[in-house]
Amino acid sequence: MPLPAILMGLAQLAPAILPLFSKNETAQAAAEAVSSVAQQVTGAGSDDAALEALKADPQLLIEYQQAITARTVSMYQEETKRLEVVNQTMRVESSSSDWYVRRMRPTAGYVVTLAVLELTTAVAWTIFTSPADAPNVVAAAINMTPILVPALAVVGVYVYRRSTEKLAATAGGAAQGMKALGALFGKGS
Repeated sequence: MPLPAILMGLAQLAPAILPLFSKNETAQAAAEAVSSVAQQVTGAGSDDAALEALKADPQLLIEYQQAITARTVSMYQEETKRLEVVNQTMRVESSSSDWYVRRMRPTAGYVVTLAVLELTTAVAWTIFTSPADAPNVVAAAINMTPILVPALAVVGVYVYRRSTEKLAATAGGAAQGMKALGALFGKGS
């Protein structure tokens, strides 16, 4: 979702919040933070008035930048806490003496991948062997989409993150691993 120019103008006055605009899921939250902080600091009732007040008064601009930086730090601290819980869970899984618990995530990936492969094969087989039944089979496959798409997304994220870890470990450092992974997925560096 493109953000209004006024919000981008407010964000550019506080560079600490700009990294939040690169993530689609947090763009709206970042826009709301920019807007509310600007209006609180300036006492203005609109984003346009807040932007003009910030441009006109350097002291207000400093207060605004400090408030945005504090809000950004708070958001990063919350994300760090969330990641600590996720990492602790993963450590417990990987240090488990139970083989299945240690292998649960890769096993789930294999099962989802195999299920999609089987579904695709069944649809293709039906289309070629009994074309009259193809519409019903395709409709059934389409009805499974709400289940399979999130599962495949989870597998994709898992593979991407695990690839990042492996490349970072084998390419001689995290920076080289990320660069290689970005090139592999066409994101450049």
